[in-house]
Amino acid sequence: MAHIPVCDPSPDSPAAAMATTGGGGGVVFGGGGGGGSPPFRFVVPDDPLLHSDLNACDMAQFCAETSELIRQNGGIVVSYSQVASSHLLSEGLPPEKIDYFVLASSSYENFDSIAKLASQLNAALVSDFWIEHVIEQNCVGDPNDVRIHHTPLPAGGIPALANVKIAITAVKSRSVKDEIKAMASVAYPTMEVCRDDTFTHLIAGEPRGKRYEAATSRGDVHIVTPKWLEECLRRWERAPEEEFALAVQEEEEENENENENETAAPAAAEEKTAALAAAAEEAAEEEENEETVAAAAEENENEEPAAPEPTKPDKRRAERSNAWAASAPKKARIATSCCHTDEKRDFQQLARQRGFLVLQGKKWPSPPPTHLVLPRLLRVEKVVCALAAGVPLMKPAWLHQRTSSSVDTHAWTDGLAEASAHWRARGGCAFEGLRAAVVGGSLTPPRSTIEAILRAGGAQVVAPRAAQIVVCAEAPAGDHLLRVSPEFILSWVTTLDEPLAACAHGTPASGDERWAEVDALAARLRGGVGVF
Repeated sequence: MAHIPVCDPSPDSPAAAMATTGGGGGVVFGGGGGGGSPPFRFVVPDDPLLHSDLNACDMAQFCAETSELIRQNGGIVVSYSQVASSHLLSEGLPPEKIDYFVLASSSYENFDSIAKLASQLNAALVSDFWIEHVIEQNCVGDPNDVRIHHTPLPAGGIPALANVKIAITAVKSRSVKDEIKAMASVAYPTMEVCRDDTFTHLIAGEPRGKRYEAATSRGDVHIVTPKWLEECLRRWERAPEEEFALAVQEEEEENENENENETAAPAAAEEKTAALAAAAEEAAEEEENEETVAAAAEENENEEPAAPEPTKPDKRRAERSNAWAASAPKKARIATSCCHTDEKRDFQQLARQRGFLVLQGKKWPSPPPTHLVLPRLLRVEKVVCALAAGVPLMKPAWLHQRTSSSVDTHAWTDGLAEASAHWRARGGCAFEGLRAAVVGGSLTPPRSTIEAILRAGGAQVVAPRAAQIVVCAEAPAGDHLLRVSPEFILSWVTTLDEPLAACAHGTPASGDERWAEVDALAARLRGGVGVF
């Protein structure tokens, strides 16, 4: 089992002091606690063998920017070559105490060797996301607090969760639900979030909802709180479900006491309102596949009437589209693409000056960015992922704005602009409802890129036998699966006015029920043009 080193500070250590003092004056890594605690000491290794997800230029940029950020906030950056001396480590004598070992937030094939090195240094293993979070909060906090992407992780997820399928019900808000989904994708990259009743685990905030009733009637489903996933990530193994089972009896008694309390405080009223809102959202999620106007109207009978009343998936897409059209939020997450190293550095500096979070790395990040900034428009992985996810493609001039301005003012309006406008209007979901498999190692673009694009657009990446389409280099003779080329996936997102049949292996038959199903899905998502 891969062990994730975490810091367990003693009460007298700088980390423990900083958990309560906040560092003072915004210099969060400068020590504190009133006892003259020394500044925190960091290592940001400049070893290409450790940064498996970054090329040499990106690694050098990451190390320089992260080190500068640490120094600006009072920390001390110790040279990696100074602490990596083999004879010192073999004797267990690092030259000076190291508090934190910093790598880019990613999954690492060589995680065991990274963890061993951090353990030898007696340092907590953290990511650049953790650095930014601490600076934002101006408090180091509890180093054992589990937060997504705050530590590098082993590649491939937690093996014991390979067959786990989850469903989510009765949580407080959409943001909580999104956080659970993000934790699931980190715990096991291909973990399925079910919309039917095939789930093995129900993550529930309260004992209610159709999924809860289905789980209790089946009797073979683990009904757990969101803390179960958090504990899986903290331990990096499958936590015992019985320790995090939803306390049905306690929840019911709590609700009864609230109803009987005639002098409830305003806070209780707010909690009840939030619960009602969560219930309404859960009902909408459970009936997401219903397409009739009558069903949508019945679920939203308390809302102001509209003509015609859209279906619930369309409502959610409209809400996301409206969010893009508004000015960027204070903590927008910015990624860059199609730029040289100097350009990237400048864009990221501008983004930080505006108070945005900057996402590093060559791959499509998780959680995804809210905006992708690029000086030129090319059909590369990040751009196609952004299209599929409905993320706006922004010109660098947007970063120079000091006042509120709409996304459309500085969004790209040529090249892939038509596709960008289409998917933004839908709120992303380019592959919503599609089950796809990707097989073979000789693909262009590579398999990892195709899978990233599919997941960014909401597709389920599954085994070939469970897939509607299989993406591969070529179709073997006598094979009955619906096989397509990688260009089929790229064109699905980027070329909306052309049918996709030419990108399939063989000749798709419009009379084939399987092809007809894929054709109807593609036409619905792409604005009328499907496979044929």
